[in-house]
Amino acid sequence: MMPKTASVAIPANQFPLNKSISNKMKSILYTRDFNEKPHFLMDKGELNQKRILVVDDEEEIVEMLKINLERKNYRVSSAYNGKQAIDLVHQTPPDLILLDFMLPAYSGPEVADKLKTMPATADIPIIFLTARSDNDSIITGLKTGAADYITKPFNISELLVRIETQLKLKDALDKLKQTENELRIVNDIKDKFFTVFIHDIRQPIHSLNGFIRILHDRYDRMEEEKRVSVVQTIKDSSMHLQNLIENMLQWSQIQSGLFEWTPQSFNLWELIAISENLFAEEIRQKGINITIDIDDSIHVYADKSMVGSIIRNLLQNAIKYTPDKGFIQVCSQRIGKFEQITISDSGVGIRAEDLKEIFDLKQRHSTTGLHGEKGSGMGLALCNEFVMINGGEMSVESTPGAGSDFRFTLPLA
Repeated sequence: MMPKTASVAIPANQFPLNKSISNKMKSILYTRDFNEKPHFLMDKGELNQKRILVVDDEEEIVEMLKINLERKNYRVSSAYNGKQAIDLVHQTPPDLILLDFMLPAYSGPEVADKLKTMPATADIPIIFLTARSDNDSIITGLKTGAADYITKPFNISELLVRIETQLKLKDALDKLKQTENELRIVNDIKDKFFTVFIHDIRQPIHSLNGFIRILHDRYDRMEEEKRVSVVQTIKDSSMHLQNLIENMLQWSQIQSGLFEWTPQSFNLWELIAISENLFAEEIRQKGINITIDIDDSIHVYADKSMVGSIIRNLLQNAIKYTPDKGFIQVCSQRIGKFEQITISDSGVGIRAEDLKEIFDLKQRHSTTGLHGEKGSGMGLALCNEFVMINGGEMSVESTPGAGSDFRFTLPLA
């Protein structure tokens, strides 16, 4: 069954204006689809909230366009000369402009030219409305960067279709620009990431090669204590290298969408104890006093692999920047439906100017460890991303020379 559509001319005596409608307006057609859902029944998502500026020096044309556009749920503002139009655009930029060709105080082409030369308004589509249909006028209008041109008298249904088309094109262009900006940011971060990674991976590789060569060439002449020390250095370098590679792989998987989030309920104390045990030898060598003050009955709901990576990175940093005989404390407290975990150390601390962007991979905030250990800064960026993926928040407080407190929350099971 064909939809019921009426196409009728609006008689002058029915047009909702106090003054009589001009002759040229009597031929403008208004088309309404009677199957269209009434506006008061529409969901918010169905309402078109685009803003359109109508610029014309004839009040009856402005009012007629305003009525028809508002029927389509557009937000309409109006101007009656070129200067007023430019001022309104700067005050509240519209999504589209319907612009008369002949205007007082700047003509339509002059208005369009001024708007198209300003970055803030250059992308607003402009449709010229004019009685002038000669080629020179059309070319003049389009040369300003206008998107379309329609001559008076015009069919209101045709104009509405052209408006919808231009708004869709603008939406597509805006999305394309947004995607382009996002890709540029991702590429910048990726370039920064791999630059940092390549730079920082050299140190443990050189360390491994150097000490393995020493062990190979001098093994029989070395005292047992020296051999043990060299082997431990090789082990530390290999662990650091492994951590760098794991961080790189996890970060690349997140960026490519290949890292699967698999939340589950697990015992928080057990995971922290396992992580601490991985660094038992480093803790022993530096004589660090580490305490875990966490209720062994607490269960959180998160991706266990991600949380393990968070804890390992934070513990490794705490060990790296804590002096010999210093302390590290891991504790937690309940905050509403979340458990807040805090890893504190008595290390070198972080400068105040570095704290605001410490989780931003685009900014490098790497500090050499007390024993010359190198850091990439990617570990903290990865921790922050993992915490957010699991619905938590991460923060840090630090005092240079006194230590740092890293906090993150996880949902309780």
